[in-house]
Amino acid sequence: MKYLILIFCLLNPLALFSATENVLVQLFSWSWKDVANECEDYLGPKGFYGVQVSPPNEHAIVEGRPWYERYQPVSYKINSSSGDLNSFKSMVRRCRSSGVEIYVDVVLNHVAWFPKNGETARGIADSLYSKYHYPDYPNDSFFHKCRNGESDDIWDWNNRFELFNCNLANLPDLNTADRRVQNTLRSYLKKLKSLGVKGIRVDAAKHVAAKDLKEIYADIFDKEHIYQEVIDLDANGPVRSDEYFHLGKVTNFNYGQDLGRIFQHGNLAYLKSFGEPWAYTPTDKTVVFLDNHDTQRGHGPNQFLLTYKNGDLYTMARAFMLSWPYGQPILMSSYYFNDNNIGPPTRDLNKNICRDENWVCEHRNNLIAPLISLRKKLVSPHLSGWWTNNSNQIAFSREKKHLFVFNRNNYPIKKISNLNLEHGDYKDLNSNAILKVFNNEIHLHVDPNSFKIFSKL
Repeated sequence: MKYLILIFCLLNPLALFSATENVLVQLFSWSWKDVANECEDYLGPKGFYGVQVSPPNEHAIVEGRPWYERYQPVSYKINSSSGDLNSFKSMVRRCRSSGVEIYVDVVLNHVAWFPKNGETARGIADSLYSKYHYPDYPNDSFFHKCRNGESDDIWDWNNRFELFNCNLANLPDLNTADRRVQNTLRSYLKKLKSLGVKGIRVDAAKHVAAKDLKEIYADIFDKEHIYQEVIDLDANGPVRSDEYFHLGKVTNFNYGQDLGRIFQHGNLAYLKSFGEPWAYTPTDKTVVFLDNHDTQRGHGPNQFLLTYKNGDLYTMARAFMLSWPYGQPILMSSYYFNDNNIGPPTRDLNKNICRDENWVCEHRNNLIAPLISLRKKLVSPHLSGWWTNNSNQIAFSREKKHLFVFNRNNYPIKKISNLNLEHGDYKDLNSNAILKVFNNEIHLHVDPNSFKIFSKL
């Protein structure tokens, strides 16, 4: 049977493409109760496929309570600042009942910073830990020591050995080639699977050898539902994205940089070939995003980053991401911040989080909401038509029934052509206005620095 499936996929590339149409959202540092409410109130009704939640395991309590304490595992108890095991179970059940799958951000590369020699710290679920002594890793034999325990941080970011075996930002590096470590991490992943989790986003996957991850992942989550953080900005780096393709998808960090650069400073006409022709990873192996919790805060490539702080331009770029046939998109949903280290605001869980003035909830933008369900209906990875003024105005059609128009010039678009659309009435998905298409030339009005999406009635 598996050979028949393989032959079908090779003969029918749409079978590989279809899953990329499912839209995810990262609800960064949300409580489990808030996530569950959002699944029922908004994500399910709007057609989101899944939600990426912050690491649910016990983490360190860092002075000042910065956001990054969630990425410092103390144990694999399901108990974090988002809630305990029971609230996590309830969240998964309620989201799945709403048609929304849960993806968990997992940290497999390292554990929490340890306190000074001789001192003991306590995790958020009251687990005690000290230098190289953690509940699941009781002594230093579970860890890499790339320089015999002295200055074990990564020094040379072009050195493959250091990337796999030295500490990332002082965080004790697990010896993921050790069968004991692999079994501990597998037990954690199996626990998540048993609780109804659909998939995982693997933090710092680039710092774990692919052969180790293969043993850790084996036969737990389907590869379609694993996406791995691999910051691979050029083909000459010491660790490449394609090393991880056989394990699942990878995150494309060039995507947000390139799209941000073009929408801010470039020419939209360049986007005609946006995707694999730009030496990007294969579309069915790629998760794309404009920003995530790291790049928002200056980590990773962010020179041309667009975030909620860019207002309408950010909205337009996200609309393009959701419209364009490359990769599986994930939207960011943030809280407001000026200090890059600050953790999530405290809040009253009895009030809707998206009515809280401290939370952005940019995934709820009404201008992009119609694209969530529309993308799920699209099955072809090809455009059916393309138009440009050879500058900052573009339009393209998909499946001859859907029209996408983007204008970054300082004058309106009034006429487009060669879109290969079926004749008939088309509805503006935001205003419900009707556009009549009855020949090759289409008359419409798209204001400067705006976009419109039309679908055939």
